[in-house]
Amino acid sequence: MRLILFFFESSVFQKYKIKKESIYKEHKQKLKTELQASERRWHYALEGNTDGLWDWNIETSEVFFSPRWKEMLGFRDDEINNNLSEWKTRIHYEDKEKVYLNLNKHLRGETDNYISEHRIKCKDGSYKWILDRGQVFSKSEDGKPLRMIGTHTDITERKQIEKVLRDSEERYRSVIEAMTEGIVLQQADGHIIACNKNAEKILGLTEDQMKGLTSFDPRWRSLHEDGSPFAGEDHPAMVTLSTGKPQTNVIMVVHKPDNQLTWISINSQPLFNPEYSKPYAVVTSFTDITERRQLEIDLQENEALFRGIFEQATVGAGLVDSSGKFLKVNERFCELLGYSEAELKQINYVDITHPDDRELNRKYNIQFWQKGISY
Repeated sequence: MRLILFFFESSVFQKYKIKKESIYKEHKQKLKTELQASERRWHYALEGNTDGLWDWNIETSEVFFSPRWKEMLGFRDDEINNNLSEWKTRIHYEDKEKVYLNLNKHLRGETDNYISEHRIKCKDGSYKWILDRGQVFSKSEDGKPLRMIGTHTDITERKQIEKVLRDSEERYRSVIEAMTEGIVLQQADGHIIACNKNAEKILGLTEDQMKGLTSFDPRWRSLHEDGSPFAGEDHPAMVTLSTGKPQTNVIMVVHKPDNQLTWISINSQPLFNPEYSKPYAVVTSFTDITERRQLEIDLQENEALFRGIFEQATVGAGLVDSSGKFLKVNERFCELLGYSEAELKQINYVDITHPDDRELNRKYNIQFWQKGISY
């Protein structure tokens, strides 16, 4: 075995050490400069828009709040210090539980990002709605979060618009629910997406049962007035969707689930998006006219019965109005008096009354029309 020894002059080793330290310092300074430049670019990019930036050192609870973050709440840059409590104490008490729940989920690694919409108190005591978004980007070797960065976005205007729309929708729904007509909303493909309580009552179906149905569904078993099938494409809603024109007073007969027949009078109105010529939905309103229709049928039957009795009567019979003018007479009446029906309709019953009886007839006539006393 041989041992080889190398000997260097101390001056050479010293020069190597100095050079190594110089390279290390230079590399360290370069990294520091690049990091500072990167952070400046990032901060500049964020401050250039309307979002506020926050940078949280989780271990120390120190937080960098950007000038825009503070300005958003009405503060100057020197009026808020770099402590987490500045944020915590300004969260609306009704929102705190939800905010902390979302934040802790992210800190535990259960979500990819922290996202929360909540209210933050401003300098003047008012509250702004904030969209708060962030992400842990630095962890310890054992996975403990060390640093988290995020942004604040003012969404107050959006929330106000949402509230106006929500209030408007509630008022609209209240009006719709108070209407005696049934109301059904169908989208462009004909599927039902909403209805009111009276629609459920008239059709005998719940909203859940109606949702998703179309006019083509055979379970409607809809009919025309004459009893012939009412094809789905001819339903007022489908006609309106295909033509863009409203339909009015369309009569339809539908079968309820218990097989009871219901007569309805339907109106349909298209809903348009200004950018398109075809309707994106149709609103159909309908009234249950079953009772009215039954009364009409009963009246027609009674009229037919009366007409048969009137025409076939063996005694003379005539109808007159309050002035005494003949409206209708039967054949026997014409035979007895020797007049035709056309001739009688041109004269007054007084004209065929004997002069000695006219005054008595006039009194009876007054009693009948004023008091309903027959004679």
